[in-house]
Amino acid sequence: MYPERFWIAVGSGQLLNESITGEKWPDKSIRNERLKESAKIIRKLWTGETVTHHGHVTVEGAKLYTRPENPPPLIGAAITPETAEWMGEWADGLITVAENPDELGKIIKAFHRGGGKGKPAYIKLEVSYDPKEEKALKGAYGQWKSNIFECIN
Repeated sequence: MYPERFWIAVGSGQLLNESITGEKWPDKSIRNERLKESAKIIRKLWTGETVTHHGHVTVEGAKLYTRPENPPPLIGAAITPETAEWMGEWADGLITVAENPDELGKIIKAFHRGGGKGKPAYIKLEVSYDPKEEKALKGAYGQWKSNIFECIN
């Protein structure tokens, strides 16, 4: 099961992804409760425990029969210092998106302040390369147009 080469990024969600369910989009506090609750469930499953849970998430008799020898780290996804600080206590690491250095520093320092000191921090950076700049820009736009503020046609 790819020992020591796999980790899972978990976050409180984006309406972009979850809106397709037709459910009401919960407040950030509820999404955070649901995330932390889910992390606890995942960790129990990795121990081999059979899990039944009723809360923001419902699980009935779930069990993993094939488990890694060492459970993969749960890496908390955060784009604000507040969320990063909250994740520092319980996440095994942090992942955030590339930001200007001052803002990025605030996010990472908040994660450390919340209990994440000594835990890994990852920065997601999208790169599009082509020897011709115009082709690289079009490639970036094709892959990440929802993340690019200035549209390129």
